[in-house]
Amino acid sequence: MAESGDRSDESAGEEPAQRPTAGRRPRARTRRGRPPSITDVATLAKVSYQTVSRALNGHPNVRPETRLAVLGAIEQLGYRPNNVARTLVTGRSRTLGVITLDVDDTDGLTPLYGIEHSARELGYYVGIGNLDYVDRASVGAAVDRLAEQSVAGLLVIAPIEAASDALAALP
Repeated sequence: MAESGDRSDESAGEEPAQRPTAGRRPRARTRRGRPPSITDVATLAKVSYQTVSRALNGHPNVRPETRLAVLGAIEQLGYRPNNVARTLVTGRSRTLGVITLDVDDTDGLTPLYGIEHSARELGYYVGIGNLDYVDRASVGAAVDRLAEQSVAGLLVIAPIEAASDALAALP
């Protein structure tokens, strides 16, 4: 991986063309057409991918100048961490599952907005399982779908007795 390969426009003295976005830099593509990876960041910053990981996770043993080099490479490449890869490595998805009844008005969405906002502030994502009926089969299917996403926790927004009965009947 040649370092100059990811910055071919710089060698010609031109800045790459970028579309404006709402406060976010467009995600760059490598020469191979894929999004930049942690190894691309490491190559550009002239550090190991482990050092990039430590810098991203706020590890205290990363020198300030190394952290700045990593953050500069991240900015230049438009790198975004891959949550799927992180989940595979750590075994933790940082995703919360929410099971709710079919919501047909905006008032019913209010709890979901609050849950998503709070989860986001804590660095979590939210996956939603929507129920048409509160019965054992529907709740079980929603729980199974969310479990396949390796959710860290599960919240249920449904009539208490019906949801409790359906959840209690699950293995």
